[in-house]
Amino acid sequence: MRLKILGGVCKGLNLQMPAKATTRPTKAIIKESFFNVLQDSVLQSTFIEAFGGSGSMGLEALSRGAYEALFFEKDAQAFKVLQTNAQTIKERLPQARLKTICADVLSAFSGHLKGLEPRGLVVLYLDPPFMEGIYEKCWALLESLNPLERFLKHGFLLVFEHLSGASMPRNAASFSIIKERKFGRTTLSYYLYTKE
Repeated sequence: MRLKILGGVCKGLNLQMPAKATTRPTKAIIKESFFNVLQDSVLQSTFIEAFGGSGSMGLEALSRGAYEALFFEKDAQAFKVLQTNAQTIKERLPQARLKTICADVLSAFSGHLKGLEPRGLVVLYLDPPFMEGIYEKCWALLESLNPLERFLKHGFLLVFEHLSGASMPRNAASFSIIKERKFGRTTLSYYLYTKE
């Protein structure tokens, strides 16, 4: 199975997909809806794909004008596919700023966040594998981050792709929910960092 870039300068570009059952690519309808919500906010944004897999969300963001993208993927086989897809984008878009990190985002994220100097909105996209306790671990990670005030100037958007039946907080870790979109078994929940 192949994935495609849906919009922007790399529209139509084919991406590879990890063969492993542990990674699920975001469906095209969800991806299209997400970027319709984001619209021009994607321009000059810093896009962080926390559970990278194929990297299709972050690479789509780069195609649509994001300033940079970071990808975390701890599985070695999936990481190889991610690197291949990143190279495919670089060939079409040589100026693309992207970083692929072979590590568990739950332990490696805070260190990489310190080095970010965003030019626009920071988007953290969380699409964790469906496993017991993973959503709680993600929220614990967000709670543990140093204050994110320096991102208030451009904004910090957290987007959670999760099972529709999962109970998600309205407010947590200084993030407040601003929108929810349901797609059958999958829901996108949008949170904005408010410092409150």
